[in-house]
Amino acid sequence: MTLSRRATTIALAATHLFLLSSCASVSDHGKAWSGITPRDEIRVIAQVCLPDFKVSFEDVEVDLTGIPEAKTLHEERTANGYFEIGNDHVTLPITKPELEPNHVTVRRWVPGSGEHELKRSVIGFGEVLDRDGVLSAGSGTIGLWGQSEKNQPIYENEGHRLNDTIAYSISLDVNNRLTTYWYKPPKEIPVDKFSAWQEPISQEPAADHIGSKMPTFWNLTHKKEMEIHPVTGNAPKIRYRLVSVEEYYDQYRFWKRAQKAVGEKYYRGVVGEERGKRHFVPRILGTMSGC
Repeated sequence: MTLSRRATTIALAATHLFLLSSCASVSDHGKAWSGITPRDEIRVIAQVCLPDFKVSFEDVEVDLTGIPEAKTLHEERTANGYFEIGNDHVTLPITKPELEPNHVTVRRWVPGSGEHELKRSVIGFGEVLDRDGVLSAGSGTIGLWGQSEKNQPIYENEGHRLNDTIAYSISLDVNNRLTTYWYKPPKEIPVDKFSAWQEPISQEPAADHIGSKMPTFWNLTHKKEMEIHPVTGNAPKIRYRLVSVEEYYDQYRFWKRAQKAVGEKYYRGVVGEERGKRHFVPRILGTMSGC
């Protein structure tokens, strides 16, 4: 085995271990921009749906007393001494309004035990990027975000600029084997609403993790084409929308406030297996279509 092959194998094994051992938490989005990213910059938001699984939640009330008021991105940056040209935009939150300013109702995930009930609140998620000619690949997890109208689990990721993204990957345990599916975002994505659910274009063969071929992420980061392999079973679906950095931040500003209170009440001092069973999401206005 060459050094390159050994490093690839170790990296994939570490990813699998991380996926299996990750603890659930308060649902958040991995921020792909910095504090000085232009607020009108457009980003890709991706949602993932698991068609064969069911998920359930229970409502819990959280006291927000002592938690700073929610701010828009413009207000937050101004308070921190960073001034931008332009007025503060009015963006409606996507979370349900609360009748009392210091109390919020959030949704707590109920871990399942049945064959098709969700037992983990995170899934493996990777991105292959081309940022101004610099190719890179990264992997981690994204957390449960809600449920579809069919009670299917929905996950959400805050991504990069559209032209930066080459491909996404989703990794799941299927019959006790890590299975990775690959997706390519379309060139045209709706603004402020999600596209239709899309199928993966390829599934990483198990042999690619230990055999003579190089895995997909390696090919894509070395300017090679993605090898297309058959997709088996009812694979995860993905959909996309475009939104500005400012609008996305402002849509979730009240959830960001609630997260701080949830963390204090439900996570302080909680470790190990019990922490892994705790995961919270906001109450979203409207419904999310099933896949």
